[in-house]
Parts: sequence; structure tokens; C-alpha cells
Amino acid sequence: MAAENNNLTAFVIGAGRMGRQHISNTRKAGLNVIGVFDQDVNSLETAQREQGVEPKYLFNDFIKLCESGVPDLAVIATTTPSHCHFGAQLAKHGVKYLIIEKPLGSSIAQCEELIEQCNKYGTRVAVNYLFCFIPTVLKAKELLGSQMIGGFTSLTVNGNNSGMAM
Repeated sequence: MAAENNNLTAFVIGAGRMGRQHISNTRKAGLNVIGVFDQDVNSLETAQREQGVEPKYLFNDFIKLCESGVPDLAVIATTTPSHCHFGAQLAKHGVKYLIIEKPLGSSIAQCEELIEQCNKYGTRVAVNYLFCFIPTVLKAKELLGSQMIGGFTSLTVNGNNSGMAM
């Protein structure tokens, strides 16, 4: 694990499977995770158990999370319909950098509102779209680009992490 940089802090919004992965990755990048929010107490307990998050950094109330401090970065790893809402609230709160899981929002109107709020408050946003860097995807791309298995020009992959929440 990378040495923590006491000057850089992060919130992670959402403590489900993806949120817990972001807790780990944010720490590996050297940031101090000073707040983890999820409405589901069971998810917070799992984050505490699996990621060693101290109880003082676990919140099931978003307002109390925000009252606890202003981090440099917030990662939003909740279901799609809440991405823009949390992003706009965190921008208003003073967070300077947001990483939001894909897709950015449920509608173009939501995304435009988020962008407007981020511009207003000076917050920079990145959408986490790392699928193209997953080793199995890179290998498939390599094989499809070679003449080893023919002349493919496209491939459709149906993932297992969709559903009504997405």
C-alpha cells in the first residue's frame, strides 16, 4: 500500500462492491479516506470489515458526511440515478475533484445540470470508464486485432452488472 499523503483526502459515496474497491484504490493512490457514505448500514459494516474503515468515517446520513469536512476528492460509486445529485451537492460543498462511475447520469438534462454546478463551483469531473483497461478486454482486443482468429471489426460484450438500478 502506498504511503498516505496527509494533505490529500477523499470521500467515497457508496459502500457497495464498487465503492469498496474505490476505498482500496483511493488509499493505494495515497489519499486519506475521511468519509464513506451509504444509506445501507450493512454496506457500511462490510466496508468497515473488509477495508478497515474506522467507524468515525462511516456515514449513513449524507448531510452529516458533508458536515464532517471537505475532502479534495470524492468518488461516487452509487447507482446511476443518484450520480448527478451527489455530484452537484459535493460541488456546492467545495469538493474540487469528482470521480463518478459510469454512466455520468440518467439523462442529458441531469448531466448538463451537473456540469453547470461543477463549472459554477470550480469542480473538475472525471467519469470512471476503465473497462478498456481490464486485462481480459485487452487480450480480446489483441486477438481480435491480429489475423490469428480472423478479421473481426467489432464485438459486443454483455456484462453481468446491469439491471434495474443501472
